[in-house]
Amino acid sequence: VRREWTVAVRRLDGEGAGTRWIAHNQEIRLLAFSPGGRHILTGSLGGEMALWNLEGKKVMDFRGHEAGIRKGGFLGPRAFFSFSEDGTVRIWRTQTRGTPFFEVGPDTNKPFFFRSHGDTLFLIGPGGRIGKWSPEGRFLGTLAYPGVKPFFLYGHPKTGTMILSSRDNRPRLWDPKEGKWFVLPRVRGVLIAACFGPKGRRFGVSLGRVRGQTPGFFLFSRPGGAPKLLFHKDILSNVLQFSPTGDKILLSGGYKKGIFLLDQEGEALARGLAGKTCRLAAFLEGGRKIAVYAVQEGVFLLDRAGNVLAHYKETPYVNSLQPSPGGKSFLYASPKGLLLVRDSLGRILLRYRECEGPIRSAAFSPSGRKILEAAPKALKILDASSGKVLLSFHTRKSIWRVGFTPSGKRAWILFQRGLGLRVLPLETGAILDLAAKAAERGFTREEREAYRTLLEGD
Repeated sequence: VRREWTVAVRRLDGEGAGTRWIAHNQEIRLLAFSPGGRHILTGSLGGEMALWNLEGKKVMDFRGHEAGIRKGGFLGPRAFFSFSEDGTVRIWRTQTRGTPFFEVGPDTNKPFFFRSHGDTLFLIGPGGRIGKWSPEGRFLGTLAYPGVKPFFLYGHPKTGTMILSSRDNRPRLWDPKEGKWFVLPRVRGVLIAACFGPKGRRFGVSLGRVRGQTPGFFLFSRPGGAPKLLFHKDILSNVLQFSPTGDKILLSGGYKKGIFLLDQEGEALARGLAGKTCRLAAFLEGGRKIAVYAVQEGVFLLDRAGNVLAHYKETPYVNSLQPSPGGKSFLYASPKGLLLVRDSLGRILLRYRECEGPIRSAAFSPSGRKILEAAPKALKILDASSGKVLLSFHTRKSIWRVGFTPSGKRAWILFQRGLGLRVLPLETGAILDLAAKAAERGFTREEREAYRTLLEGD
C-alpha cells in the first residue's frame, strides 16, 4: 500500500479554498515557510527535501542525506539548513539546484596544518572536498583532487606535500610545486597510517589487506616528480614514525607483535615488547630512546636495541603519548584523568590530576612550554613546568582530539560524532568557527549568525 503525505495551505481569514498537494511518500518531518512567505520547504523520513510555491508546484528538489530528515529551517532568503538522522548538518543554497554548499558531518577528518604558510589548514569535509582555510579562519577554496572520494589526509608541515587515501584504495601523493597528484606505484590497499621523514624527501605508508594485494609497510623516496618505491616489509603497522634524524623508522607489529626498528634500507635494527600490542610510541633523545604504550600494560621506556629500561604502571590505558619538541621529555594521559610528564630518564616532571573528567587528548606546544589538555567538554592550557592553568574553556560538544597549530599561536579542537572543527586563537580566546567562516561566502549577516547558532547548539 502506497502512503502519501500531503501539505495544505489556507489563508487565516478563511478566504478561498486553499491549496492541498501530495509532497512525499514518507512521513513529513520538516515544514517551514521561507522568510518572504512565498515558498514552503518540506523534508521527509526518506531523506528527501523539496521547495514548493504556495500553489503546490515543486520549485526544486534537494537530495544528499542518507537517512531521514529530523529538523531544518531557513537561514535567510537564499539558504537553509537540514539535520538528518545520518548525523550530518548541511547548508543548502536555493540557487544551486540541490547541491549542499557546505556541510559538517560524521566523517570529518583530523586536520593538517601547513606551517610554512602560517598555519594554513587543509581538511577533508564530509562531501569529499579538501577545503583550505587561512589562519584567521577565512575559507580559501578547495584543492583539486582525483575523481574519487578522499578519506584521510597526511601532510608534511614544511613542504606542504600530502598523502591521500581514497575509496579506490589507491594512495596518492600531492606535490604542491607541480600542483598535481601522483598515484603511489606498485601499492594498493587500505591506508592505515603514513608519515614523512624530517625533510619530506622520504615517506612511508602502512596498508591493510585488500583481496589480491600485498599489505604491509612501504617506503618511498621523492627525488622529484613521481615517487619511487624503495622497499616493502610485511608488517601491518598502526604506529609509523621516523626518528628526528630520519635514519630510523619505528613500526608496530600489530596484535601482540611488539615494535620493530628499521634503518632506511629496510634492515631490522631491533625488536621489542614481543607479545604486546603497541598503539602509541614516540622517539626521545634524537632516536636513542623510545616511549611506547602497550594496550592494558601501561607505558614502557626502551633503548634503541629494544630493551626495556623502565615500565610505568600508573594507568593501563593511555589516550595520548607525545614527546616534547626537543625529545628530552614526554607526556601521557589516561582516561582516568591523570596527566604525567617524564624526562627521558623516567623522572616525573609534572603530575596533573585536576582534570574535569577523563582526558581524551593532550599535546605539547611547539615550544614545549605549554600543554593542551582536553576532557570531554573542557579544554585547559597548562604551564608545562608547574601545571598552572593558563587558559580554560568549556564547550557543549564532546571533544575528541586537540592540538596546537605549528606556530603555537592557535589550538585546534576536533569534536566527536562529526560535530566540526574549531580553531582557538590563544592570544584573544575567541573561537574561529571554520565551517561558519566557509559558509560566509554570499551569506548575509543574519544568515551567518543563524548558522553559527546552529553549529554551537548541542
